[in-house]
Amino acid sequence: MAVRKWTPEEDAVLRRMRFRHMAWEDIAACLGRTRPACETRWRALNVPDMRHRGRPWTPEEDDALKKLMAQGMSWSDAADRLPGRSSQACAARGKLLGVSASKPVQKRPGASSVRRCHDCGRPTVDYRCPKCLAAWRARNGVSQAAVDDEGGYSVFGSRWAID
Repeated sequence: MAVRKWTPEEDAVLRRMRFRHMAWEDIAACLGRTRPACETRWRALNVPDMRHRGRPWTPEEDDALKKLMAQGMSWSDAADRLPGRSSQACAARGKLLGVSASKPVQKRPGASSVRRCHDCGRPTVDYRCPKCLAAWRARNGVSQAAVDDEGGYSVFGSRWAID
């Protein structure tokens, strides 16, 4: 899979959405990118230390990483608390130190595979049911873009556009 370069328009959308405290999953869906790609780009734009890769880990950082992982945090949460470190850098260092991120909860055998709305819990085929999605869009200032030829919504290769 080829990696697309970030455009100034995508950077602007990323900044607006993040300043509105939107979830990384929603930002990634809007931009047609992955969550790690959006987080990494955000840090590259806003954390000058991130441009200085290869800085050796200090014993204090190692201890802090071990404590954060013992608390059940994700690599992304650990990176937020360790200035100048990305989630990928934390994961790589954690592997060397023998620590791991919290494990995802496994489904019970025989549990229903029906997907539920994130907000209201109603059965749905998407992350949010249409009613909650409309409310979320109104709350976050996200408008539905013009329908393209395939019947989807497109802006920067994604489904939604920011006003």
